[in-house]
Order: sequence, then C-alpha cells, then structure tokens
Amino acid sequence: LDRKEFKAVFISLKDELGLSNKVIKQIMAEADENDDGVIEYREFVPMAVDVINIIEAKQDYKDNVEMDKIEAVEDAKDFLLHGMPRDTLEEMLKSSFKKADKDGSGYLDRKEFK
Repeated sequence: LDRKEFKAVFISLKDELGLSNKVIKQIMAEADENDDGVIEYREFVPMAVDVINIIEAKQDYKDNVEMDKIEAVEDAKDFLLHGMPRDTLEEMLKSSFKKADKDGSGYLDRKEFK
C-alpha cells in the first residue's frame, strides 16, 4: 500500500477508533519499517492485527460498562427501602398483611384495613 492507500484504510476506521490525521500519519511512519513510503504486506499485517485488537478491546470495554450499568440498576432494585433487601421488605409486608387479615380470607376488607 502506498501512503494514500494506507491512509484510506485508516480514514475508514478513523471515527471508530477516534484517530486524528496526525495519529494516522504516525501509524504510517511506524508501519513503514524500511521507510520506503510503501507499506508492504509483512509490514501491514502486524499493524492490522493491532488495530483489530484495539477495536475488539474498545467494544469489550463498552460492553462491560453497559453490563455494569445494568447490574447497578438491578442491585438498586434489590435494595428498596433504606438499604433493606427486597426479600426482607416483602416478608415484612406479607407478615403485616397476614396480621391485618383477621378472618384469613386473603383479602383486607374495610374493617381490617383500618
């Protein structure tokens, strides 16, 4: 690949990788090991592998951040009232309901609800 072709490859990945034109030129300089202005296949492959690894690492990071957010929401749902776990709160409410349900009907009528 000549400089123009190499730049075209990285321009297509520019937004995904967050690369500036300056960084693309630096990558080109690094990849062109023999400094002949052309990126040979043997020079390109290691660079391409690095780029693929960066893309995958970036996606893994995004996925992990999203999973952390989901887990945080789930954890918050489990602690509803002053840090009380959901199970404890449900048991407390169930116990209160049973005490109020004097006739054991499973329903609270107006007298029992007071």
